[in-house]
Amino acid sequence: MNSPILERSGHLITSILSDSDDTSAVAGTNFVYAARRQPGFDGSDSLGRNIDAPARPFLGVWPEHEELINDAALNHLTKALR
Repeated sequence: MNSPILERSGHLITSILSDSDDTSAVAGTNFVYAARRQPGFDGSDSLGRNIDAPARPFLGVWPEHEELINDAALNHLTKALR
């Protein structure tokens, strides 16, 4: 299996939910471990175990999304101004 470890089961990526309205948009997951995966974590867990986990961002905006986001925003603003 050559896929990255966080993509093997697909559980994290399929847990991402989103919501939006006329003025905002949010996306995220309710998986507790995701809060440590996105930014990374260096500390102790609730059981006192030391954890050193590098950042493994899975949620965000990457450069290849910029044009899609700009187009969506422009489309929304154009409709709002009609």
